[in-house]
Amino acid sequence: MRKVLLDTSLILHYMRGDATYTRVEEEYNLLTDPGTIILLSAISIGEIEGFFLRKNYGQKQTERWRKLLEKSIILSIDGRDEKLMQAYAEIQAYCQNNHPTLNAGKSKTIGQNDMWIAATASVINAVLFTKDKDFVHLKEGFIDLVKID
Repeated sequence: MRKVLLDTSLILHYMRGDATYTRVEEEYNLLTDPGTIILLSAISIGEIEGFFLRKNYGQKQTERWRKLLEKSIILSIDGRDEKLMQAYAEIQAYCQNNHPTLNAGKSKTIGQNDMWIAATASVINAVLFTKDKDFVHLKEGFIDLVKID
């Protein structure tokens, strides 16, 4: 089974049903491959709900979002999950270029939400699919990444 964690930046394209969505599905068959487990972070759920609130999305986007949710497993952030908390701390220190053993070379700007999403992908050994370039520097040593252009 292939575990795939979709980042918010890519979820938006799935909701729109646009050319990026079509290209990703043609190349990776994320929604149609029975061997693929689609995962979503609770962080992304909150971000998408914020988009709905601000952008006043229509019926088609709402239907696509609900279908994606039905096919997905939602992953929560739990402060008692020691592996997740450690992964977040490691990624945060690395991004701030003050990790005790890993050197990023310089600080990399990445949002708190993105650090949680990356830490989640790392802990569950899922491939993170994203359009967001902020994750690229974490590909070496932290996450398995597919960056969609």
